[in-house]
Amino acid sequence: MDFEQQFGIKLSVLLAGFIGGVVSLTYETKITFYRALLLIISGAAVAAYLQPLAEHWMDMPENLSTALGFVLGLVSMKVIHFIMQYTEGTLQKHLQEDGRATKGNKPDSSDK
Repeated sequence: MDFEQQFGIKLSVLLAGFIGGVVSLTYETKITFYRALLLIISGAAVAAYLQPLAEHWMDMPENLSTALGFVLGLVSMKVIHFIMQYTEGTLQKHLQEDGRATKGNKPDSSDK
């Protein structure tokens, strides 16, 4: 069993995301070693796991998957921030519709 079959990711995309994460460090100022490490790892992870979705969504040819992986690795922290904001907003909207939460209030853990 090869790497792609075992983990469900392309090694070339993982490497491209890793390099994109390294390149993204050139835009960071006053960054700690651990934050830099986190940027690199998250760049590789975002590229590896979101590349197939982005490729499908943008209807890109498969031969551009490594380039897409690099770009996703480069902008991974912005992608993560956008996803977190979108899901938080969507979750709040649904909770408000159900009457279980209002903006600024966290849902009660007893509501199930």
